[in-house]
Amino acid sequence: MMSLDRVLMGSALLLMLGSAHALEGKKVFAGGGVQPGAAACMACHGADGLGLAAAGFPRLAGLPAAYLRKQLDDFRSGARSSPVM
Repeated sequence: MMSLDRVLMGSALLLMLGSAHALEGKKVFAGGGVQPGAAACMACHGADGLGLAAAGFPRLAGLPAAYLRKQLDDFRSGARSSPVM
């Protein structure tokens, strides 16, 4: 019984951690990053995250969080470049 309690507690903690990251992502998407002048993602990618293809802004909605994180890290490090990003 003790191991079941640990599994349940561990699962609950993982769900809470995922929720905290999701809330932080929504905050950046709607309000911008911590760098001064960093625009909110929705300013270019749309309020629904579906992008604006005609303007060259890709869809973000539905993409895995790990993928988006890697792309942002690559922009920050210079491994990927974009005049807008």
